[in-house]
Amino acid sequence: MPKLFVTISVVISMLIVFVPMASYLFFWSVHVKPKLAEIVKPLDSKVRSRMLTDLKQLEKQPLFEKPFTYSKNAETFLTQHIPVESGDEPSKTKIDASHVKVKALFEKYQNQPIKDRVLGVKKDLASSSIELEWMKQLSEFDHWNFESHPQFKQAQKDLENANSLKVIEFTASYGLPNYMLLLHYGIIRFLSTVEQDVEMAYSDYHKVLRLVASDSSLIGHMVAASGVSYGSAFKSLYPVKGFEFYNMKTRNAFKRVSWAWTSFPTLVFARPLDPEFEPYLKPEFGICGQARESSGFSWMPELSKDSAWPFEQNFTDEMAREVAFKKKLLKICGQTFFASLLDRPIARLSAKEALTTRSLFSVDEQAERDPQNIPDIDIGSIPYLRRAIWGVLVTIAVPSFMGLYDDDRYLADEKQAAESNL
Repeated sequence: MPKLFVTISVVISMLIVFVPMASYLFFWSVHVKPKLAEIVKPLDSKVRSRMLTDLKQLEKQPLFEKPFTYSKNAETFLTQHIPVESGDEPSKTKIDASHVKVKALFEKYQNQPIKDRVLGVKKDLASSSIELEWMKQLSEFDHWNFESHPQFKQAQKDLENANSLKVIEFTASYGLPNYMLLLHYGIIRFLSTVEQDVEMAYSDYHKVLRLVASDSSLIGHMVAASGVSYGSAFKSLYPVKGFEFYNMKTRNAFKRVSWAWTSFPTLVFARPLDPEFEPYLKPEFGICGQARESSGFSWMPELSKDSAWPFEQNFTDEMAREVAFKKKLLKICGQTFFASLLDRPIARLSAKEALTTRSLFSVDEQAERDPQNIPDIDIGSIPYLRRAIWGVLVTIAVPSFMGLYDDDRYLADEKQAAESNL
């Protein structure tokens, strides 16, 4: 009997280890491994050559001819004039009558072709009485770094010992300024001054684009790209020497690379950065659009670091490479707060937190679970399960930002740029 008991105990012990291990290996090979392999596919296809062509276009005809500098931040000044309209924190900026007028003016012509939109706004300016005096002070600043906004000081304390989910929640929900409103003000000021001094009007308008792009957000980069479209229309209506970068080809290149760079931290996790891209790691080539978006997602070290059990994958080296790449870009882009998020100690990640965070990883309203029914255990302490959950989260939560290089979108944009008179 004792022998039988020992034998049964050994068999049960082996099953306790073997069944989870076998299930994990099967799940990993069938579901996770193929998905991870797909991450690097874009850079082994025509997407690579198309992106490099865009980067060379920006090298030949840079949208921002002078390198970005970070000595005089416009954040405090612009927060007084441009509202924060997203995130959990309500705007403390006074929404004055001019903002309402600017919004109404552009909504009136939003369905018009861009040149007609410009002419329509110009026609209505005389009766609009929009306050523009404050914009003269923009010449005093060389960049706009929104991370000096008060909400980030509080977040520095709140996230000091936070786990990855809390960091992702913050980076997905913090407030952003209304970049488009500032662009619209810049367009109105251009149209108000261009007939008095055409070169000054262009310089002042380009300063607005530079400030918007310097704030290291993907939304800001897209608004700056939109501003190039308006600049192209300006060139056809108000000719001027210089400002050749105001054309649709340069606009498309800046927009596409800004999106594409957002995938690079993920690509660098999968394999080292290709040397061909190294010379373009500069703000003028759109790399700062991804700085904040990618800093929050850290491949969940709570679940993916350290291998203590047989056949559990260890991603310590890959994570170190990715984090080093992110820190390099954040330093280039002057983002100290977001860089600090990458130096947090690894925190506890509970099953309760992971399974109740539907907003980050699911569009299904039913994905939320009742916290009372979920055991409050540390997922990172459960061998095999931690890697399986990590694999699921990673493969559904990492989007591709290379879509603008897909055939349909890319070829349509190139055709439009070639046919455009702007």
